[in-house]
Amino acid sequence: MPKQGGAEPSGRASVSRRAGAAALVAMNEHFVEAQYVWTSFLLEHLVAVRAHFGDLDTALLLTVIGLSTLKAVRVGETASVLVNAHSLALVTGIPRETVRRKLAALGRRGWIEKSPNGAWSLQLMPGGESHAGGELHELTKATNARIGRLVEQLVCIGLCANVVR
Repeated sequence: MPKQGGAEPSGRASVSRRAGAAALVAMNEHFVEAQYVWTSFLLEHLVAVRAHFGDLDTALLLTVIGLSTLKAVRVGETASVLVNAHSLALVTGIPRETVRRKLAALGRRGWIEKSPNGAWSLQLMPGGESHAGGELHELTKATNARIGRLVEQLVCIGLCANVVR
């Protein structure tokens, strides 16, 4: 069946759907083990993020802005993606005044920049890397290691067997 827009699903998407379905079956069969592994990962990650940023709200805001940029990069767009404080407040559930204060602080760090219309985007260096990415290198490295351990643990309980093949 064609995807929205008339394009046929790619082989990769089809494999991904099958792997997702298999993981769901395994999740139901090994719920307690899988929930323990996932919750442990999430707790460790959130504690590390909070320790780095001092709070989780700042991390959430930077994540939404960063995801908007990554989404554009994935589809081949080169223009900066702009997100306004109102949108960020709606997406994150953080009060708008808190969003504005935290955005201003991220702007002072040089991680994001405000456009003339009031929208925010990642501040990028020549070559497209973000200023935030450089400063978050150690946190990112630790996160990648945590994700590796998560996948390893999920494979051990049978949840990601299709992913590793």
